[in-house]
Amino acid sequence: LTTSFLPDDLPILHYFESTWVGLSVAGQWMDPMFPLVMWNVYNRYAQGSSKTTNALEAFHHSFNSLLSCQHPSIWKLLESLEKQQTHTAATINDIQRGTSFTHSAREKKRNERIQKLVSEYTLPQADRLLRGVVYNDM
Repeated sequence: LTTSFLPDDLPILHYFESTWVGLSVAGQWMDPMFPLVMWNVYNRYAQGSSKTTNALEAFHHSFNSLLSCQHPSIWKLLESLEKQQTHTAATINDIQRGTSFTHSAREKKRNERIQKLVSEYTLPQADRLLRGVVYNDM
């Protein structure tokens, strides 16, 4: 991979390796700052599990819209928490009843394309997998 980078871009590669992947320094392997198991979603894709924190991001967006301001009073905060709790209880009831939640058609197609890339992945084709995932996330 290093040969694919221009000399001016090598600090970016070093940052990426030392932070996310790990690197070899003088024949000694250095673990990354954030272990692969913490951030890598390859196994989740391979197993068809959840891939992102979109649910958490959706929650934050929804809750922020309930607040309707950046610095709510304590009363506004409590009122919003109560509304959120009511919504959460209804969602739990839906799940317990077996109501299924579906992704949009666009999200389903994107996940299918990435699932196909992951299922066909072999180590010599790492660049193909990375390009495919990047193009599907755009």
